[in-house]
Amino acid sequence: MSAIANIELPLNEWPELFPFLQQACESTTAIHREVGIYVLFSVLESVIEVLKAKASSLYTLFSKLLVDPESTEVRITTVR
Repeated sequence: MSAIANIELPLNEWPELFPFLQQACESTTAIHREVGIYVLFSVLESVIEVLKAKASSLYTLFSKLLVDPESTEVRITTVR
């Protein structure tokens, strides 16, 4: 997915990706949060420049995920 995002995001061809990942990361289901933060982590590794405009909302999201009450995996992946 990060390879596709690396191509599509700089061209503004995948505007649904970040809202979808944010929704997954804010899900009430722990496995959805785990998958959402992992995909966000892998996308951020390759296209950080494109998501700089979303820094404020990412910091807010990360602050919630760092104290995830159910999933150690969410907390660890958020720190990464």
